[in-house]
Amino acid sequence: MAQDRKQIEALLKEIRLFSPLDDQQIAGVAHLFSELSLNPEESLSFDENSERIFFIVMEGEVSVSRKIESDEEPQFDILMVGDFYGEEALLDHQLSPATISALTPTRLLYIDRDLFNHLVSKFPQIKTSLTKTIASRRFSLKHHFDWLNKEELVFQVRQKHVSYFILVQLIPFFICLFAIMALIFGIYNFTDLLTRNISLVLGGLLLIVGIGWSVWGWIDWKNDYYIVTNQRVVWIEKVIWLYESRVEAPLNTITAVNVRTTFWGRLLGFGDILVTTYVGKIPLRLVGDPHEMASIIEEYWHRAKSSHLRSQQNELEQAVNRIINPEMVQKSYVSKSIPQPDSWTLKELTPWEKYFGNILNMRFEQGSIITYRKHWINLVRRTLKPLLVGCLLFVGISIYTILFTMDYITFFSPAWVDSIGIILIILVIFPWLLYNYIDWRNDIYQLTEENIFDIERKPFGTELKKSASLENILSLEHERPGFLGYLFNVGTVIINVGDSKLLFQDVHEPARIQQDIFNRMHMLRTKKEKVEIGRERDRIISLLEIYHRDIENHRQED
Repeated sequence: MAQDRKQIEALLKEIRLFSPLDDQQIAGVAHLFSELSLNPEESLSFDENSERIFFIVMEGEVSVSRKIESDEEPQFDILMVGDFYGEEALLDHQLSPATISALTPTRLLYIDRDLFNHLVSKFPQIKTSLTKTIASRRFSLKHHFDWLNKEELVFQVRQKHVSYFILVQLIPFFICLFAIMALIFGIYNFTDLLTRNISLVLGGLLLIVGIGWSVWGWIDWKNDYYIVTNQRVVWIEKVIWLYESRVEAPLNTITAVNVRTTFWGRLLGFGDILVTTYVGKIPLRLVGDPHEMASIIEEYWHRAKSSHLRSQQNELEQAVNRIINPEMVQKSYVSKSIPQPDSWTLKELTPWEKYFGNILNMRFEQGSIITYRKHWINLVRRTLKPLLVGCLLFVGISIYTILFTMDYITFFSPAWVDSIGIILIILVIFPWLLYNYIDWRNDIYQLTEENIFDIERKPFGTELKKSASLENILSLEHERPGFLGYLFNVGTVIINVGDSKLLFQDVHEPARIQQDIFNRMHMLRTKKEKVEIGRERDRIISLLEIYHRDIENHRQED
């Protein structure tokens, strides 16, 4: 029993929810929890009338299925060691139906409503942290982030500190103040009607500018936020109608998390968090309570490493048990994860597909390969010159024909001019247009199971192919600059690979492409982890088989 308490205390110390507590307080909290074991496929169901509990996953994995609204699809989450659930029902009385199902042999720590209320009243900092978690979960549900994976949980969402919003509002505030003063001055001090009207118009325009600037600044502040999930750290920045980007780093590429504050930041409670990866730093600027946010990132960063180690250990334990007790049938419990696709290979496009298939389609799949083209706006840019020349040629021929008909020009017959124009269109303009179209069609980006490719082919010319392994990608980001980028959803995906970068330029839906790449990275990483675990398991099994064979030989000799 004492050993179990020590395990519970060690687990609580690893959870940032209890990080403000000292060892003595942790020991007291550990005595509040009871333990519940679940076998795979066993479940706990809660309806609106059930007595709710707060639980923490101590061992194993569970799925949580819950319905927020009666007409919505159930929300499905996977909770691992250190994750907790139930605080929303206990704090905010959100008694939506929920089912907790064990995916592997599982141990849960739980406390009922009375003990939970005692816990949060004695340690209000725990309640504050739980309230932020609830707010982040609701924020992610409200915004419906389509880039989240099915098993990806949002643990924290933060915006820039309110002091930044106040600072941004200073300029429009003074503009509005000056405009109001101009209006008052014009009404009470100018007797000349023209001067008064000019003053009122200018004051009104300035007031409109100031209010518009203020509203735009508020929207801009609301659109920038930092997100921590169980798989990555994400920085989303959006300037309405002008710019949008998402910078992210998988947790397994993080090498350090640092906090930088200034005097005013320490006074007002904000600072910068620098998430260092192998390729550089992702700055989370002007975050409220930066030390707490940094501890959350560190927790899930270390938890991602621990989860991998636990998976390896469980596989080895099962392998050892099969050798030691061969008569026992061991059931293998595999965590649910993103389905693994069949083996993918890079395929060349057929001539028909290359030049005429998928006309103007900017994303298409061939088997298991996703191919992206540049946005059709890029095609418009490339073909603009031949189109303009063709239009000018057509206009020139039309004007010449009209002038010849009106006897203003008698140099050449319109038939000759029309013939020359048709020859130029057939031999010059059309080949020029076709060349640019094929050149646009030949510039593609491809995503496979293990690699990404940037392929550029010049018609009747050279081919340049750049590639990178998905496992070498350190961070991803995308941007949609300018009004046209926002309007047509076109931008650039930036892929950091070691000291170099691959750019998917002028692509449609850059956020979706970034998500495609991240999903493939996640699947490849999961696949390689399973291969490594299997290799180590096979090595241990071989050693144990040799050992048991030697023992059996010695017994027979005796």
